[in-house]
Amino acid sequence: MIGQTVSHYRILEILGEGGMGVVYLAEDTHLARRVALKFLTSSDHQYRARFLREARAVSALSHPNIAAVFDYGETADQQPYIVMELVKGKTLSKLLREGGLTLAQAVEFTAAVAEALSEAHREGIVHRDIKPSNVIVTERGKVKVLDFGLVKQLLEEPSRSSDPEARTLYAVHTRSDVIVGTPLYLSPEQASGKPVDGRSDLFSLGALLYECIAGQSAFSGSSVLEIGAQVIHEHLDLDIFPDENGLAGAPADYEHGAISGGPTGCRQR
Repeated sequence: MIGQTVSHYRILEILGEGGMGVVYLAEDTHLARRVALKFLTSSDHQYRARFLREARAVSALSHPNIAAVFDYGETADQQPYIVMELVKGKTLSKLLREGGLTLAQAVEFTAAVAEALSEAHREGIVHRDIKPSNVIVTERGKVKVLDFGLVKQLLEEPSRSSDPEARTLYAVHTRSDVIVGTPLYLSPEQASGKPVDGRSDLFSLGALLYECIAGQSAFSGSSVLEIGAQVIHEHLDLDIFPDENGLAGAPADYEHGAISGGPTGCRQR
C-alpha cells in the first residue's frame, strides 16, 4: 500500500504490524502533518463494525497521556482504518530491554498510564491490553498509551511463548465478549473468559509496574495455559526483589502495590 492514498492520507512507509493489523506512516494532505494509519486485518463483518464503533468512542478521548485518534473510516473495499497521532519515542518494552528503569521512572511512567486509564474508564472505555509495547515515552519524556479499546484480530491457535512481546491472545465466545489481552498481562477475568471492566486494566497495570520495577515479568511459563493458571491463582515470584524488607531503597508499599495490582479479586481492585 506504500504510495497509495486513502481518503486524504498518503501512505509513506510501514511502521509495524501485529495481531490486530498493520500500521503505516502517512501524510495528512489536508493539514500537512504526519500521522499513524492503522488498518484492521480481520475480514469478519462483526469485528469491522465493532472496530469502527470503538474508534468513534476512542476519538472522543482527550488526555495528554492518550495517543489521540484523529479520524476513522473504511476504504472502498470495506477495510476499516483509524488515523492516530504519530507518537515519536520508545516503548516501555524497548526501554526495559535497553537497561531498565530507575524506581522513580517506573513509578512516574506507571502513574501516567494510570491517569490515562482513569480518563478512559470515566468514558466507559476499557483498554484490555495494557503492556509495555503499548506505552511510549516520547523524546520529551511524556507518556502516551496506545490502542485504547480497539478490537484485535482473533487468533485461535495458542501461543507457546512467554515473551513479554508475545502476540495478543483471543478466544471466541458466543457472547459479545472475547478474551482480549497479551498472556503475561491478562487479568484473572480475562484468563478465565469472564466479562471485564476497568478493574481488569488495573490488574494489567499492576503487572506493568511489577515488570518496570523488577526488570522481569510478574508471570512466566512455557505455555499460555501455564501463564493463565499463574494469573488466576496468583503464584508470583517474589525472590527477584533485592532484599527481604522490600525493594532496595524503596518503601514496602511500592512492592506490595506492584505485586498486587489489586488482583486478589475483581471486587477488591
